[in-house]
Amino acid sequence: MADWAIEHLGVLGADQVYGLTPAYCFTGRVSTSQVGIEDATAHLTFLAQAQDHVLEQDFSAAAAQAAATIAAGGPGGAGGPDDPGAGS
Repeated sequence: MADWAIEHLGVLGADQVYGLTPAYCFTGRVSTSQVGIEDATAHLTFLAQAQDHVLEQDFSAAAAQAAATIAAGGPGGAGGPDDPGAGS
């Protein structure tokens, strides 16, 4: 969708965003006919106020642990069982 918007609507200014009208949170659908250039502050403020916010589980710690395991050569990382040089 972003590629289409850039090609058909042009590059955004510093204070602009591509937005859907009506917003996706109201329709549940996305179409190129809905895409337009919006004032960033107004559009993002509207979106922030247009729907309830739900806090979800924070997966940051799990992602950091997975990255550390890979960096240390754990499962699937360098030196792990999938490493062609392992066991040489």
